[in-house]
Amino acid sequence: MSRGASDHSIQLENEKLAVKLIRAGDRGVLYFEPNTKQLDFVRWDAVRKLSSAW
Repeated sequence: MSRGASDHSIQLENEKLAVKLIRAGDRGVLYFEPNTKQLDFVRWDAVRKLSSAW
């Protein structure tokens, strides 16, 4: 896997994000989105599907 490549995808209700997963916890998922170079958090109730490219 290359350094900047996405290794997970998060399916939300209206969009799919290609991300690097930082941490999954009780309340949601912390992730880094390489395309926008932003760190963000999404709550579990907004996540429809979490997939790994591995």
